[in-house]
Amino acid sequence: MPITYHIEPARKWLEMKLSGHVSMEEAAEATHRLFSDPNYSDDLCGIIDCREMTDVLKLTELRGLADMQLARPGPAWRSRRAVLVSSPEHYSTARLFMVFAEAGPVQFSVFYNMEAALQWLKE
Repeated sequence: MPITYHIEPARKWLEMKLSGHVSMEEAAEATHRLFSDPNYSDDLCGIIDCREMTDVLKLTELRGLADMQLARPGPAWRSRRAVLVSSPEHYSTARLFMVFAEAGPVQFSVFYNMEAALQWLKE
């Protein structure tokens, strides 16, 4: 499975990992699975690790994933999710997703390293 996740409800923490080839269908299915998980809530902060992805999603696919985020009612405050990437192409793609999902219940930011991502999550 190219997309896995782990939720720690007591810490209000989410870790998601995307690796290898990830199709839009797989990303949408994983998003629906995540949103359906009884331990999931939009107030979870955490890491979305895309450093092992081999492909870059298309613009229309990014918009579709962002629309899923925008459809969520969300908490009264915005939670934070740091997206980790390893290439300039993935960085640009993740930044586009971030812009598309800006009005949603989760605030995204993109990073190349874990330390910077964790620091942003602590702010």
